[in-house]
Amino acid sequence: MYKGIDRAGRKGEKRGGKGGDMILDYSSCAGTMCFININITNRTGTLEDNSLVSQTFWVALDILLLIVIVSGNTLTMCAMHKCRRLYSLISNKFVASLAVSDLLVGLTIPYHTAFYLNDTLCKNKALCLSRFVLIVLGCCASICNLISIALDRYIAILYPFHYCRLMTQRMVSVMIVGGWITAIIIATIPTYWNNWDIAIMCEIDEVLTDNYILMVLTPSFLSVWVALLIVYWRIWREASEHAKRIQNLTCLIPYSPLNAKLGLDHFNQHIIA
Repeated sequence: MYKGIDRAGRKGEKRGGKGGDMILDYSSCAGTMCFININITNRTGTLEDNSLVSQTFWVALDILLLIVIVSGNTLTMCAMHKCRRLYSLISNKFVASLAVSDLLVGLTIPYHTAFYLNDTLCKNKALCLSRFVLIVLGCCASICNLISIALDRYIAILYPFHYCRLMTQRMVSVMIVGGWITAIIIATIPTYWNNWDIAIMCEIDEVLTDNYILMVLTPSFLSVWVALLIVYWRIWREASEHAKRIQNLTCLIPYSPLNAKLGLDHFNQHIIA
């Protein structure tokens, strides 16, 4: 027989292990079966330890992201509030709206993390759906603000003489409000279109429908990112051509104190105007 089995017929023996103390009941199992049970118990304890380490890592990462996102965007909003001249600039209104949407993303992190720490939250339909509604809302609003900033810079660089006529206070308000309304519409769709009744866990791939992810979220995000790439590519090309024109103009006009003074006076008049 195997070592450790008492021939006197003891009911059990207490052993210590990584998974905790184990009572080996030799009256209910014999030989190989006892060692199989011990091996399964040890593996279960190892899996639980690995799960705890993984959970601790993600919670620590979420806390770090929370601190960085909230502190950075809070400082931006405070700077806008303290210096009214900054907020009066049209382009900075988009920056302020972006700070609000990014702050919303940061504030949803603790709510998202709570579901990994408390399983009872996953059993409530409203709390589970709110988890994804808030995340999608913050991300969609941030992307809408990014495209608004890109369009603002596009008009300012490609059509500088028409900027004040095109980018009025009313137009800026319409773009910001329109972006937030679009984000709210996209984010609230899962409240009435979801797989909650058949979902096993409160996870995005189980609660949100495949059609919503493939037909709403994916096209929306891809189209916006493609538009951003096109807009910034046009801005980069225009800036490069403008730099070449300045370089060619500098090479054609010989340097002299009089030309330098005339150029400086013209530059100052352009800035004042």
